[in-house]
Amino acid sequence: MSNAEQTSLSLGPPHEMMLAGLPNQAHFIERVGQALERSIIAESAIAVFYLSLDGFEIFNDERNKEYGDELLQAVVDRLRATIAPDGLLARLGVDEYGILYERVEIDVDVSRCVDGIREAFKKPFVLVDCEAIITASIGIALGRSSTSPAELVGDAENVLHAAKKAGRGAVKFYDAGSRQLAENRFTLESALHQALSKNELF
Repeated sequence: MSNAEQTSLSLGPPHEMMLAGLPNQAHFIERVGQALERSIIAESAIAVFYLSLDGFEIFNDERNKEYGDELLQAVVDRLRATIAPDGLLARLGVDEYGILYERVEIDVDVSRCVDGIREAFKKPFVLVDCEAIITASIGIALGRSSTSPAELVGDAENVLHAAKKAGRGAVKFYDAGSRQLAENRFTLESALHQALSKNELF
């Protein structure tokens, strides 16, 4: 998420963004943390879905902000109906949403949730004087008690980027190995930077 988006989140009412009245990123991470604590007792996993609307910027540019806001609200209304009563919906960016599911069975529940979201985007969104057809890419990360809430949300966001690259409506699951690769790369880059600054490579 960009600094501008993070700033816009902090300007709204506590724990909420004005549009659609949804929890913001800070509140979402807080709720993920609470869910992780409950997962210890339940001996179960939780799932974090990170959604991004495909082509929203193009739609917003071709129409105007009022149409864009109307579409965002329509998406929220449909997502709420789709995930209720099992999921918690949050707004994480301009056209990005988070969904938290608790006590999930990895093979059954996650697949069912993905199918429900995909089905929700099959029908056009009917606005005041037009219809909008839009899809959503999804990044999914599964967590247990040993995972930090910020890491879990970050993992879902990172794998969302891979989903976006794969094409409209793609779904990608987080691979624990990918974070380790990223951490190793960061450690190597830091070591190289320090060595260069001290001329230790020459």
